[in-house]
Amino acid sequence: MAWTEQDYQEIVARLKTESQGVGDVPNAETLTGISSLPAYQEKDGEDIIVRAPLELLAAPALDAADKANAAATKAEENATAAQTAANSANEKAGLAAQAASDANAAKEGAEAATQSANNAASNAEEKATAANTAAQDAEKVANNPTYIGKDHYVYVYNKDTESFDKTDIYCKGEPGSSFRVAGEYDTLEALKSAVPDGSAVDGFMAVGTEAPYDYYAWVNGEWVSQGKIGGIDEAPTDGKAYGRKNGNWAEVSDKKYVDDSISSARSVGYMMQLTEIDASGLDENTWYPVVMGLGNIHTVRMEVMIVTWQSGIPSWATHKDGFSVRKIWEANGFSWGTNLSVNRQIFVSEYRWADTDPIRGVGQMTNSGNEYVFVRGGGKYQFHTSHGIVPELKTERFEANEQSIEPTTETPAEIVANIATKKYVDTANFGHTILLSNVNNILTNTNIQGVEAEQLANDVFGSLGRFREIINDILNTHSRYYFHLDEANTNCIELGSVNAWKATNETSFELHFIICYYTNATTYIKRISVIINNETDASKFIIKDLVASDNLTTLTKKTADEYEAIGSKDEGTMYAITDA
Repeated sequence: MAWTEQDYQEIVARLKTESQGVGDVPNAETLTGISSLPAYQEKDGEDIIVRAPLELLAAPALDAADKANAAATKAEENATAAQTAANSANEKAGLAAQAASDANAAKEGAEAATQSANNAASNAEEKATAANTAAQDAEKVANNPTYIGKDHYVYVYNKDTESFDKTDIYCKGEPGSSFRVAGEYDTLEALKSAVPDGSAVDGFMAVGTEAPYDYYAWVNGEWVSQGKIGGIDEAPTDGKAYGRKNGNWAEVSDKKYVDDSISSARSVGYMMQLTEIDASGLDENTWYPVVMGLGNIHTVRMEVMIVTWQSGIPSWATHKDGFSVRKIWEANGFSWGTNLSVNRQIFVSEYRWADTDPIRGVGQMTNSGNEYVFVRGGGKYQFHTSHGIVPELKTERFEANEQSIEPTTETPAEIVANIATKKYVDTANFGHTILLSNVNNILTNTNIQGVEAEQLANDVFGSLGRFREIINDILNTHSRYYFHLDEANTNCIELGSVNAWKATNETSFELHFIICYYTNATTYIKRISVIINNETDASKFIIKDLVASDNLTTLTKKTADEYEAIGSKDEGTMYAITDA
């Protein structure tokens, strides 16, 4: 249906009558219930048109904006705090990294210092070991001096092989070979420069500008001093063999030389040689056999002597410097019964500074003639044996001719001296003899030292070793000694008013005594002093008259006036001057 003008006017009139202006519309107090614009709001159950102020419309946005700004501000603060924390973390991380670096550097420094200290300790230990080895080598060489063998060649101790090496130096035979001077040089440097290799040299080199010279021999690839021989000329060169006797060169033949040597050795005592048995590195609770092959022809003398500073310091020693022990015995080898029996005489068996005797259980493997004795591990022992017998330490089972012996942890039987009977005590110290080949050796006044003194001591006592044995015997058993001038015992000279002495370390031995002797209507009363020192230059042999009255024949009493009146005094008269 179409609208008429009247309809239109009615609508306009009604709108003008009933319509409200925007300003007449009430303001909405809240946005609750407003769902669109124009704004209709329910009020009292009826939807009415209301105005919606902009601040009210903007309020949620502003509130959201405020919240957004607050959140942004908070976020910014959090970001700032995070940045600060990050910066602090970075700084602390840097400090931690620096600390770690410093710690690593310190660790490396400590490791380097530790390594350096270990190296220094190792070097010190190596040097200490080297020094100890050198000291042991020096001790070995000192305890194993160069000697002349039965074949007349010089033997030198080799510390590497712990045995003696035979040199090409021959000390007996053709003219001059007993001691041949192959050259002379003012100094050792001059000798080494002129003869750098002495392996082809036959003899000794004299070094010095005047007598007594130092004599050098080529030993183990170098020139080694053999000491001085003062005042001894070379042997004659007349085609005969010579040896030293009574301070002079004397002709000798091989058989006579050997026979005389054996006779002398048997009459004045055994010729002993030293062997050190070193058990210091072995188990201290184990006993080890020391074996000596006696064979079946000898009665051999065996002596074991050690003092504290030579013995080592095992845990079982009761002295701070070690222990002491002394064993002396003689025995023959049995060897499958070729002798009637083993005849063993034990002269001395004593010890000190140990919780038990460290040398025990003497016996013999009779199938082979091997004499043995047990030594306790941890100690050092010096064996002195005669007839060239060499003791050997056995650290494992040893077998010979169907018999065996081995180390044991069971304590062997005690060694008891079996000659301490009343008969032996009554006679043991009655006296020992020293066979003197030339009585003039103790009657001729002299005052000599060094090599000459040792030579005279050799001639009088048989050897320097025998001289030391006599000193020890006098000190330990108070034995008396006599010079015999012949084997038939028809002439005897007592050593009287004896004073024997030795250094505690046995580097020096002294014997002082008086002798009386009569021959060819002459009475001799001599005071004799003999000093044998490890330092040859300190050795002395002195013989002096005890009194200077041997040539007196008359003792005359005179007044002073009577004595003055005698024009020529008698050399054989002693005058006692008195006034009556």
